[in-house]
Amino acid sequence: MAKSISFPELESIGIQISVLLHLSEESMQASIPPLDDASALTKKVALELNQVRTSYNIPWDNYRKWIELLIGHLNVTIPPVSTLSSSISRIIAKQKKMKKNKKAQELEELLGETFLSNKEKVDKSTYNTTQRVSQSRSSDNQVLSTPKENQQDLELLRTNADLCKEIKDLQNLLRKEIIAKEQLHQKLKMFNLRNINKRIKRRDQIIISNKNTIRELKKQLSKNKKTTYSLDKKSERFRARVGYSKTKQQKQEDHILRMERDIEEFEMEVNGMKAEISHLKQEINDLQAERDDLIDKLKGSATIQLSHNKLPTKEHQQKYCPNIRQCCIQLLSLNVGIRNVEPIIRSVLHHLVGIEAADLPQYTALRNMLVEMKGIAYLQLIDELKNEENITLHSDGTTKFSHHYGSFQLSTSAKSLSLGLSDMASGTASATLEAFESLVNQLDMISESEGKKIVTKIKNTMSDRHIVEKNFNGLLEKYRASVLPEIIEGWDSLSPFERNQINVMNNFFCGMHLLIGMADVAASTLLQWERANFEDPRGAASLPRLNVQKGESGTVRFI
Repeated sequence: MAKSISFPELESIGIQISVLLHLSEESMQASIPPLDDASALTKKVALELNQVRTSYNIPWDNYRKWIELLIGHLNVTIPPVSTLSSSISRIIAKQKKMKKNKKAQELEELLGETFLSNKEKVDKSTYNTTQRVSQSRSSDNQVLSTPKENQQDLELLRTNADLCKEIKDLQNLLRKEIIAKEQLHQKLKMFNLRNINKRIKRRDQIIISNKNTIRELKKQLSKNKKTTYSLDKKSERFRARVGYSKTKQQKQEDHILRMERDIEEFEMEVNGMKAEISHLKQEINDLQAERDDLIDKLKGSATIQLSHNKLPTKEHQQKYCPNIRQCCIQLLSLNVGIRNVEPIIRSVLHHLVGIEAADLPQYTALRNMLVEMKGIAYLQLIDELKNEENITLHSDGTTKFSHHYGSFQLSTSAKSLSLGLSDMASGTASATLEAFESLVNQLDMISESEGKKIVTKIKNTMSDRHIVEKNFNGLLEKYRASVLPEIIEGWDSLSPFERNQINVMNNFFCGMHLLIGMADVAASTLLQWERANFEDPRGAASLPRLNVQKGESGTVRFI
C-alpha cells in the first residue's frame, strides 16, 4: 500500500483516488466527471494521474482508460500506451531539468500546457457548407433564400452530421485497432525466437537433471525400503517396551496417588494433634499460673512473722513497695528467670540479713512487671525522640536453633536507643517488615500515633549488605510513604516535588562483611600457596611441641 499523498489538481476537477482504483469501467463512468474542454487536461493533471498509477502499481492500460473517460467525448484522439508513456517520460525529464536549473516560471508554464489537443480536421466541404449557411442566415443585406435553397442547406447539414458521426465511429475503431496492435506487439516481444531457443535449452537441461535426480531417488528409495523394514522391526520391539513401560508407569502413578492421599490424611491428623497440643500447653500455662497464685496466697497466710526482723513488702496490702519492685526489676534485667526471682530474694534475705519476707512477687506479678518495664522503656524512647527530626534505623537479623530473630535500633546524632528484639516467622524481608510494624503498633498503644510519628522521622537506614536487608529497605520506604499522609498536616496541598523530598530515604551499608570475606579468601589462598611451594611446614608449625591452629598459614601467624 502506498503512502498517503495529496493530489490537489485531481481534487480540483472532482476526481477521487478511490474511484480511480476501481477496475470496472461502469463504476468509473458513473463516478469520474468528464471534462468540458480538452484544455482542462493539463500536463500537471496528467503527471498526478501518473503518480497515482505508480503509487498503486496500476498498469498503463488503466491510465489510458482514465484519459479516455475524461476527454474521449471531445473527439480527441487518445494515443496508444507506448505514446502516452513516452510523453509522460519527456514531461518528467523536462520537469527535473527545469527544477535543477531553478526555472520556476518556465516550469509553471510547462505544467499549465494542454496534455492532448484536438487535432481532427473538419472536412473542407462540410466547413464551407456550414459557413455558407451561417453567412446566409446572418447577413442583413442579402435577400432571403428561396425554399429550394433552404431545403438544400438542410440536406447538407444532415449529411454533415452523418459524416461527423461516421468519422467518430471510424476514430473509435481505429483507436481499438491501435490498442490491439500494441498488445500483440508486446506479446511478440515475449515470444522472440531467441527467447524460445533459450527456454527450450533450459527445459532440456532441467529434463536431464530431473532424470538423473529420479535415478538417484530410485536408488535411495530401494535403500530406504530396506532401512524401513528394519526400522519397522525395531519399532515393533520398541512399542512392546513402551507398552510395558506405560503399564509399569501407571502402576507407579497409582501407588504415588495412594501415598499422596495417605500423606494428606496424615498431615491433617498431625495438624489436628498440633492444634490440640497447643491448646493443652495453653491450658497447662494457665493452670500453672493459677497454681502459682494459690501458692502465693498460701505462703502469704502461712508466713511466720518475726518480731523485729519482719520485712514489709506491701503498702496498705494492695501493691508492692518501690524497694521490692526495684529489686525485682533489677534481677529481671540481669536475665534472671521469672520463677527464680522470688527464691533468690528469700535466700539472700534469710542467709545474709536474717529476715523473712512476708510476701514477695510471684510468677504472675513478675510477668506483669516485665510488661511494665517494656512500657516504661517505650515511654523513654518516645520522650527521647520527640524533638528529633533526623533518625537512623539500624536493622539486623539472625537465626538461632531454627528460630529467626530481628533486632531494630534507632540512632540520633547524640545517642542510640533499642526499639526491640522480635521473633519472626522467617528470615525474609516481608517478615522483617512485619516485626518492625508490630513494634511500631506497640508504641502507638503506649501513646497514640507516636510510633508512626517516629517512622516519619526515619530518614536513614544502616545495615549489612545482605539481600534481605536491601529488600527490607525498599519495603520500609513504601510503608513510610503510606504513613506520611496520616501524620503530616496539609499533605494533599503539598506539591509533588515537596512530597518527593519528604519521601526520600538514605540507605547505608556496612563494609565489614566484605572485608572479612576477603580476609578469609586471602588466608586460604596463602595456605594453598605455601603447600604448593614448600614440602615441609613453615614457622611455628615446624616446631614439634608447639600446637598451631589447623588450616592457618605461616604468613597469617607471622602477621
